Amino acid sequence: MARSFLKFSRLSFTFNLISVLLLGFVSILRAAPEDRISRAVDVRNTRSIPGNIHPSAQARFDQGAVDPGGQMHDVTILFQPSSEQQAALDRLLTDQQNPSSPQFHKWLTPEEFGNRFGVSAGDQSKVVAWLNSEGLTVGQMGRGRNWVSFSGTAAQVSNALHTSLHRFQVNGEAHFANTSEPEVPEALAGR
Repeated sequence: MARSFLKFSRLSFTFNLISVLLLGFVSILRAAPEDRISRAVDVRNTRSIPGNIHPSAQARFDQGAVDPGGQMHDVTILFQPSSEQQAALDRLLTDQQNPSSPQFHKWLTPEEFGNRFGVSAGDQSKVVAWLNSEGLTVGQMGRGRNWVSFSGTAAQVSNALHTSLHRFQVNGEAHFANTSEPEVPEALAGR
């Protein structure tokens, strides 16, 4: 079976296919995150998520488009924390490792993490509604509200993310990846 090096994020993917970083803005002054999606999700207005073409997805390795009817499982979208959330998370991680800190070894449950560093339940629902409207099936949602995974055909994934998926042969191994930057509805893309 071909391995994926689809990567739609600045983070390495840890799931089978895609990591899309979305929703890069929020205030974390409350216990639970505020809704960040403030306008209707319009699939006609999209924004590119730059920096998400795998370095090995080169023309010299390209074997052509993937089978549009082929199933893609566990495609995962990661939600990017805001700069404020990331700074607070970095402080927490430092404090959890510092024996003189009151936060030393005080670990968070996934739900506590979600309340501090994830997206709101309302925003997560809007992303799920968008994926469902594209004919994709949502499989799992992170308890920390920082990811959603979905499945569908290659054609559905390509259409939803406005990118082509191709097969690549690299060092004798078959892979597949996007050939252009993915796009998501602008309401979901953050600032």
